[in-house]
Amino acid sequence: MKNFSKYFVLIMILFFIWSYYMGFKSTNKWLIKSIKDNYEGIIVDTFSTNRTFIFKVLNKQGDTITISSSTLTDEFYNNIHLNIRINKPKNENYVFLSDSTGNIKKVFYEKISWKNREHSSFPKEWKNKWLESSEWDTKR
Repeated sequence: MKNFSKYFVLIMILFFIWSYYMGFKSTNKWLIKSIKDNYEGIIVDTFSTNRTFIFKVLNKQGDTITISSSTLTDEFYNNIHLNIRINKPKNENYVFLSDSTGNIKKVFYEKISWKNREHSSFPKEWKNKWLESSEWDTKR
């Protein structure tokens, strides 16, 4: 019975380490996909759930694209509203927002925590890119 307890504790510790690692890997997988995405269009709808901001973009082809994120930067969140034109370049962590007067504003897109940035699943070529999008995270 004593050996069983030792093995059980060891298995639980390994499980928690594995789940911690997989949590960051999963977050990075979603974050990487978000940064790799590209789209352009007009914002036609915005709404929030508990932890997720969702917006819809009408593209040139007339299709509506739904985008959701729980890690958008405050800068992005504070500048987005209906009828704003948005251009999200591929493989970049910023967007261009333009209003009806033609004013264009470049804002960071996703918040990247230092833990996510330093995780092995985060692309090496991005580790020192867009550092401003990690300034909010004081747990470095």
